[in-house]
Amino acid sequence: MATTAADGRGGRAWRARWWRAAAAVTGLLKPLLSSGVTIVNARDVARERGIEIVESHSSRARNFANIISVKVHTNTGERWLEGTVFEPARPRLTLLDGVEVEAALEGTLLVLRNADKPGVIGQVGSILGRHGVNIASFALGRDEAGAVGVVRLDANPDDDGLTKALPEIRAQEAVREARVAKVS
Repeated sequence: MATTAADGRGGRAWRARWWRAAAAVTGLLKPLLSSGVTIVNARDVARERGIEIVESHSSRARNFANIISVKVHTNTGERWLEGTVFEPARPRLTLLDGVEVEAALEGTLLVLRNADKPGVIGQVGSILGRHGVNIASFALGRDEAGAVGVVRLDANPDDDGLTKALPEIRAQEAVREARVAKVS
């Protein structure tokens, strides 16, 4: 008997969700592992390493028609990301650790968690500028616990200027965390 989208597992909608989840797992594991992780083997690689993948579908009202949510639990804490695609091939980050932010997922990103107080954006911009790192865009989100910033840079993660700027940014009193990610 053939399955349809209404049948659930095996239908077109189910297959689309399966591939999106596999792509998310690939994106998480590929930068961390030296072995080849692909969209085809990502679920098996995760299972071999004791990583549980939990998929769910929600009818809860959200700000976006389609959204993917990834929550990662490790021995050092939890990370929660949500994103969507506004137009073909233009993914956007919409939530970072519970804080709404809207940022393009492309290029080199400096991801910040900081206290929500005046001057932080200026300090980060000044440090980057001093080291010759240009800011392409800056997205900011905040809630009662603090702020998150996603800064798209005209630099590669291993550029000398960014390598020197990062410890200075992390040393700022208001900056709780600063990480660099390359999205391709």
